[in-house]
Amino acid sequence: MQKTAALRKSQATTKVIGHKSTPLRWLLRRCCNSHHASRAARPCVQAVARASGLVQDTVGRLIARLVGIYPETAHNDPQSWPLCSQLTPHLLARREAGLDAVSEISDWPKLLDRAIGYFYGRAAYSQVAPLLHDALTIREKALGPEHPDTASSHNDLALLLKAQGDLAAVRPLLERALAIREKTLGPEHPDTASSDWLLPRLQTKSKLSLQPR
Repeated sequence: MQKTAALRKSQATTKVIGHKSTPLRWLLRRCCNSHHASRAARPCVQAVARASGLVQDTVGRLIARLVGIYPETAHNDPQSWPLCSQLTPHLLARREAGLDAVSEISDWPKLLDRAIGYFYGRAAYSQVAPLLHDALTIREKALGPEHPDTASSHNDLALLLKAQGDLAAVRPLLERALAIREKTLGPEHPDTASSDWLLPRLQTKSKLSLQPR
């Protein structure tokens, strides 16, 4: 019941901030069409800034709500897929809306990861790829190119390409993830060991794929 109620709230919020007649658009039209633009400019700009902050706060609360109910284990839990199928369109709508600074909302990469797991579990690789690229871009910008979470995005993208059979593109991503993890986490960390374990096996598989059949 709680998840259903939260989903209904998310749907209502999505409709409000996705509607064409948002206060932000109305205020911008008012500024542009004003006969006294010089007088109107300052209060309009201030009003637009306030409206923009309100929209950003609303989107942030929506994303936090989705993170709270989106299953974390969707990649290997088919029983969670019906719920994921209801929640994922809200994530995709926010992504497609292109709202300014959505990538700066702290829960956004986490929500992307949940949807990535869902699509990956269903082998919907074409839908996984753009979300992985988004997550990597956001983390490189927000956390830096040598953060462990950035390394995880490199690793996840490599695993996707491996599943698609693009072994040539996998190696540089895995090598980058391994280099970051060795530097930031140390050679004995489980994540570092995972990257280190996968690289030589990738090389073996690549050689086998080149052998005549």
